[in-house]
Amino acid sequence: MQLKKLLTLVLPVIIGGAAEAQDIPRYTTFEVSLTTSNTYSNSHTGVQLSGTFTGPTKTIVIEGFWNGANSWKIRMAPTEPGAWTYTTSSNDNQLNSKSGGFTCIPSAERGFLRINPAYPTTFMWDNGEPFFF
Repeated sequence: MQLKKLLTLVLPVIIGGAAEAQDIPRYTTFEVSLTTSNTYSNSHTGVQLSGTFTGPTKTIVIEGFWNGANSWKIRMAPTEPGAWTYTTSSNDNQLNSKSGGFTCIPSAERGFLRINPAYPTTFMWDNGEPFFF
Protein backbone atom coordinates (compact mmCIF):
# COMPACT_ATOMS: atom_id res chain seq x y z
CA MET A 1 0.00 0.00 0.00
CA GLN A 2 1.32 3.47 -0.83
CA LEU A 3 2.41 5.58 2.15
CA LYS A 4 0.16 8.48 1.14
CA LYS A 5 -2.88 6.18 0.91
CA LEU A 6 -2.02 4.64 4.28
CA LEU A 7 -1.70 8.08 5.87
CA THR A 8 -5.05 9.09 4.37
CA LEU A 9 -6.69 6.12 6.09
CA VAL A 10 -4.81 6.16 9.38
CA LEU A 11 -4.01 9.84 10.00
CA PRO A 12 -7.07 11.94 9.16
CA VAL A 13 -6.94 15.64 9.93
CA ILE A 14 -10.15 17.02 11.38
CA ILE A 15 -10.77 20.52 10.08
CA GLY A 16 -14.21 22.04 10.35
CA GLY A 17 -15.70 18.59 10.92
CA ALA A 18 -14.38 17.13 7.64
CA ALA A 19 -11.65 14.51 7.60
CA GLU A 20 -8.97 14.96 4.98
CA ALA A 21 -5.29 14.14 4.56
CA GLN A 22 -2.96 17.08 4.18
CA ASP A 23 0.56 17.66 2.92
CA ILE A 24 2.11 20.55 4.83
CA PRO A 25 5.39 22.04 3.57
CA ARG A 26 8.21 22.17 6.14
CA TYR A 27 8.20 25.38 8.24
CA THR A 28 4.70 26.41 7.14
CA THR A 29 1.62 26.63 9.32
CA PHE A 30 -0.57 23.66 10.19
CA GLU A 31 -3.75 24.63 12.04
CA VAL A 32 -6.11 22.56 14.18
CA SER A 33 -9.55 24.19 14.51
CA LEU A 34 -11.83 23.10 17.35
CA THR A 35 -15.22 24.18 18.69
CA THR A 36 -17.04 23.65 21.94
CA SER A 37 -20.60 24.33 23.04
CA ASN A 38 -19.43 24.92 26.62
CA THR A 39 -19.46 28.55 27.77
CA TYR A 40 -17.06 30.35 30.08
CA SER A 41 -17.20 33.70 31.86
CA ASN A 42 -13.59 34.24 30.75
CA SER A 43 -12.48 32.07 27.84
CA HIS A 44 -8.87 33.25 28.16
CA THR A 45 -8.45 31.87 31.67
CA GLY A 46 -11.23 29.28 31.84
CA VAL A 47 -9.82 26.88 29.27
CA GLN A 48 -6.41 25.27 29.00
CA LEU A 49 -5.69 23.77 25.59
CA SER A 50 -2.53 22.30 24.12
CA GLY A 51 -1.54 20.02 21.30
CA THR A 52 1.22 17.43 21.39
CA PHE A 53 2.67 17.01 17.90
CA THR A 54 4.85 13.96 17.29
CA GLY A 55 7.05 13.79 14.20
CA PRO A 56 9.65 11.33 12.98
CA THR A 57 12.19 12.26 15.70
CA LYS A 58 10.68 15.17 17.65
CA THR A 59 7.76 15.90 19.93
CA ILE A 60 6.55 19.51 20.15
CA VAL A 61 3.90 20.79 22.60
CA ILE A 62 2.03 23.93 21.49
CA GLU A 63 -0.47 25.94 23.52
CA GLY A 64 -3.83 26.58 21.88
CA PHE A 65 -5.72 29.87 21.90
CA TRP A 66 -9.27 31.17 21.95
CA ASN A 67 -10.33 32.46 18.53
CA GLY A 68 -13.59 34.12 19.57
CA ALA A 69 -17.08 32.74 20.24
CA ASN A 70 -16.73 28.94 20.71
CA SER A 71 -13.71 28.59 18.44
CA TRP A 72 -10.25 27.42 19.50
CA LYS A 73 -7.09 26.92 17.46
CA ILE A 74 -3.66 25.37 17.73
CA ARG A 75 -1.04 26.39 15.15
CA MET A 76 2.36 24.83 14.59
CA ALA A 77 5.03 24.62 11.92
CA PRO A 78 6.57 21.16 11.40
CA THR A 79 10.36 21.15 11.44
CA GLU A 80 11.12 17.86 9.72
CA PRO A 81 9.62 15.97 6.77
CA GLY A 82 7.62 12.84 7.43
CA ALA A 83 4.45 11.72 9.18
CA TRP A 84 3.23 13.84 12.10
CA THR A 85 0.39 13.09 14.50
CA TYR A 86 -1.23 15.25 17.15
CA THR A 87 -3.41 14.83 20.23
CA THR A 88 -5.10 17.65 22.11
CA SER A 89 -5.23 18.05 25.86
CA SER A 90 -7.79 20.33 27.51
CA ASN A 91 -9.86 20.83 30.63
CA ASP A 92 -12.85 21.26 28.26
CA ASN A 93 -14.21 17.77 27.51
CA GLN A 94 -15.20 18.77 23.95
CA LEU A 95 -11.67 19.98 23.12
CA ASN A 96 -9.83 17.14 24.88
CA SER A 97 -8.36 14.04 23.21
CA LYS A 98 -8.87 15.14 19.61
CA SER A 99 -6.31 13.61 17.28
CA GLY A 100 -5.21 13.56 13.70
CA GLY A 101 -2.17 13.92 11.54
CA PHE A 102 -0.55 15.17 8.38
CA THR A 103 2.50 14.62 6.22
CA CYS A 104 5.25 17.22 6.26
CA ILE A 105 6.84 17.55 2.84
CA PRO A 106 10.15 19.29 1.98
CA SER A 107 10.04 22.98 1.11
CA ALA A 108 12.35 25.79 0.04
CA GLU A 109 11.74 27.67 3.32
CA ARG A 110 14.92 28.51 5.24
CA GLY A 111 13.39 27.71 8.62
CA PHE A 112 13.35 29.66 11.84
CA LEU A 113 15.77 32.37 12.85
CA ARG A 114 18.29 31.25 15.49
CA ILE A 115 21.32 32.58 17.32
CA ASN A 116 24.41 31.32 15.54
CA PRO A 117 26.17 29.02 18.07
CA ALA A 118 29.57 29.67 16.45
CA TYR A 119 29.10 33.47 16.65
CA PRO A 120 26.55 34.23 19.42
CA THR A 121 26.24 37.91 18.45
CA THR A 122 24.89 36.94 15.01
CA PHE A 123 21.87 35.09 13.69
CA MET A 124 21.33 32.28 11.22
CA TRP A 125 18.47 30.38 9.61
CA ASP A 126 17.77 26.73 10.47
CA ASN A 127 19.29 25.69 7.15
CA GLY A 128 22.62 27.27 8.18
CA GLU A 129 22.43 30.40 6.00
CA PRO A 130 23.55 33.57 7.80
CA PHE A 131 20.91 36.19 8.54
CA PHE A 132 21.74 39.80 7.68
CA PHE A 133 19.70 42.68 9.06
